[in-house]
Amino acid sequence: MITGDFANRYTVDRFEGGFAVCLNEENVQREVPLLLLPEEVREGDVLILEYGMWRIDEDETAARRERIEKKLESLWED
Repeated sequence: MITGDFANRYTVDRFEGGFAVCLNEENVQREVPLLLLPEEVREGDVLILEYGMWRIDEDETAARRERIEKKLESLWED
């Protein structure tokens, strides 16, 4: 059972047909019709489902992208 802050938080893993394949923090997969998501949604975005509506968590998405960028940069350092 999923509870707490992560219950309604998903990361967009990929797009297949008219769906976004999303994973929650427990790696439970959910296919969400693109028609229900904001138009600007991209792979890697963090989504929150609140009151039946999906929105992008801009702050968490930006923080995760920054962490990934720093990790990639560290791989190229000598």
